[in-house]
Amino acid sequence: MVEARKPNENEGSSGKTNETKRSPIQNLCFESNGDDHKATILLSKKVYIDNIYLMRNENPENINGYVVDKVIKKKDYKFEGNDIEVNLSELDLDKDNKIAYSFKIDEYGGSFQSEAFKYDKKDNKFKLVREIKGGFLGFSWTTILYVGLVVIGVLICLFILMKIMNR
Repeated sequence: MVEARKPNENEGSSGKTNETKRSPIQNLCFESNGDDHKATILLSKKVYIDNIYLMRNENPENINGYVVDKVIKKKDYKFEGNDIEVNLSELDLDKDNKIAYSFKIDEYGGSFQSEAFKYDKKDNKFKLVREIKGGFLGFSWTTILYVGLVVIGVLICLFILMKIMNR
């Protein structure tokens, strides 16, 4: 269900309001079935789509390096409530896990871009770039913090036991 509307009186001819818009894109979910994949763009509100693009970036560190890789045709996406389901094929995706992708939604002169993700053909999985970047370091700090708390707890218990035994 793609809806069209005219800009209201608070908007310019491009449909943009003067206030800064927050992106309605909240998260991404992925499903894989062989060579066919479905990405679900979770939205906080209903959007009025002009176009949806699959963007690609050869260097994910450069947030301005995204270029249009593919225009998603209306037959390749559908609305489910406030969410958009996009069909992707194996041909749309990099097989070497080097390229970051995102979705860009144009909405009456404004645009919103999703969080970056990569596709790993070997595992047939999608991963958000932030999870890939912080995966090892995030795990290490969490582990160190957990082990540190356990050690402090054990030391406190030993200290209490020694006090009890010295009485």
